[in-house]
Parts: sequence; structure tokens; C-alpha cells
Amino acid sequence: MNPDHLLVRADVARPFCQQVFEAAGLSRDDAFLVADALIDADLRGVSTHGLVRFPIYVTRLRKGLVNAKPQMQVVRTKGATVVLDGDHGFGQVVGAEGMRRAVGLAREHGVGMCAIRNGTHLGALAYIAAMALPHQMIGITLTITNPVIAPWGGVVPKLGNNPLAVAVPAGNRPPVILDMACSQVARGNLILASKLGKTIPSTWALDERGQPTQDPDAGLRGSLMPMGGHKGAGLALVVAILGGLLAGAPFGAGCGDIFDMTRPQRFGHLVMALDIAACCPLPEFLQAMDGMIRDLKSSSRGEGVEEIWMPGELEMRRREERRRDGFPVSRVVLDEVRAVGAEFGVSWPA
Repeated sequence: MNPDHLLVRADVARPFCQQVFEAAGLSRDDAFLVADALIDADLRGVSTHGLVRFPIYVTRLRKGLVNAKPQMQVVRTKGATVVLDGDHGFGQVVGAEGMRRAVGLAREHGVGMCAIRNGTHLGALAYIAAMALPHQMIGITLTITNPVIAPWGGVVPKLGNNPLAVAVPAGNRPPVILDMACSQVARGNLILASKLGKTIPSTWALDERGQPTQDPDAGLRGSLMPMGGHKGAGLALVVAILGGLLAGAPFGAGCGDIFDMTRPQRFGHLVMALDIAACCPLPEFLQAMDGMIRDLKSSSRGEGVEEIWMPGELEMRRREERRRDGFPVSRVVLDEVRAVGAEFGVSWPA
């Protein structure tokens, strides 16, 4: 393990974060939900959305930019759709409420969709999409974010990295869970590299002149590279429409940066649940999923490839290992996390 990192146990970090969130005004259930989402990201190896986000979450909460007790309201409803005002609550809280409503609508209509306005940073979207799995449904989550990607051929960020996640149950196999942003990497990778004083690959970001850079700070001042060139930029645009504008959320400069302490984020989210049994018999679908996964994983492998992974499979395997052994956190991040706890009289367990 990197000497600049320490191993942290989930059963230590989760209650610590929950206690701080409760001290900052969240209900017990909401505090657990947000803490669990952060720790789950670290367990799955998505460290850019784990404990590294905890200090900024608490800072925005203390400044009133995130509502500790949001009064979520239905704006309108029609058939299998509902529009929800998240009242600037934590993204994980309003996202979970959106999925609860989507699942309920899917039971009745076969599909349920909840468009959310006035949300905040949603964290790792797989956490919300996977909430449909226990109901034997397919979960889909999209969100708009603040501008970090320039339109294709431009140099000024206008598009968010606008991630999306899809969670699909299987039978005897683990579920397929795709969670991806439209940029080459999440902005959190640049933030983490900056904190650690490291360079970044020149394929991650452009500086303010639109030139590839290895300096994470220059990349943060510039823009992230979209994955797949113009295709990634196009996908970011489509997710902005579905995950933002459809709910009545703003676009571009209207969306606040998580590090901008002068205004709320006003993000839009789209949460959907698809009832598999409304389309085909559930056992047949699960059997077909297992067969497809088995066929893909049995493909001839390239040189040096030990296993073909399905989306989300490696993360789930890593989660089990890290539940047992702990997950790595940089000393810099852990010092910040401990300092936040100390402000609320919550000590990091020895």
C-alpha cells in the first residue's frame, strides 16, 4: 500500500461520519444514508466520491447551502411520472426518495420516473440506481452537474460531466452496474491529485488555452476531456437534457460548483425504475442475463488479461475485500476528516 495512505475500516468511518452529520442537523436516517453512500464509494474503490467529499459536504451544510431537513414537495405528477422539488437536500437523500417513488410507480405502471429539481451533489450514482435491485427492477439514475467540459471544439466549460448509472439484476450472477461520467475521469481525480501534489495523465484535462495538461490545478482551471471525443461531449449534452432540463433544473452556469460557497447547486436528477416482469417473465430474464454474462466472460482473452469483468463486478469484489481488510485513505484526506469531526466534538476512534 502507498505509504501516504492508511487503512480505514468501514465500521469505524461510517458511524463517525453519521455522528457528525447528525450533529450538523441531519436526522438519524438521513445521516446514515449520506455516510453510508460515502463509505460505500470507498469500499468499491471509487475514492473520488468517498471520504474525500466529507469535509466539503459538511462545510456546505454549515453554510446553509445544503438543507439538513429538506421539505421535498411534488411539483406535478402524471401517470408513471412525478416531478419532485428536492429543496436543496443532500443528493443521496433526495435521490433515494426519488427511487422510492419510481419503484412505487413501476409496480403500478411497469415503469416509474422521478425528475428532481433543486438537488445537490448526488455522489456515486450506482448507490441510487442499485436501490431498484431488491425489487427485481432495473434502476437508472442521471444527473446534471456544474460545467467542467467544453463543448467539442471549444475551450470554455459549458457542459457538466453529467454521469449516469444503470443497475440490472441477474440470477445467480452479480448484478450488472454501470456507473460512468461523460468525462475521461471524474473531477475528483484532479482534486485528489492536487491535494497529494501529483501530476495527472495528459489525457485527463485541458488547460485554459485548450491544451492537454499534466498539472491538476491547470486542469481544474480549464476543462475535463470528454470520453470518446465528440461522442462523450454529445452524451453529456443528452444527459444534461434528461437529467436536468426535463425537471426544470438550470443548465451550465446556472448550476453551482460544489466549491462555490456563494450559492446552492440547484442540480437536476432523473431517477427511473423498470419492472422487468412487465416486459417478460422474471425467471426468463434472469436466466438470460446469466447466460449473457457467462458467454461474455468466457470470451477468449487478450494477452495478460486474467479475467473479463462485467460493469460493477470488480467494484463488488473489491467491496467484499475492503469490508474485511479496510480501505485506503490518504493521510491528507484523513487529517481533514478528523478536523471536521473535532469541530463538532466527534473524535475519530483510536
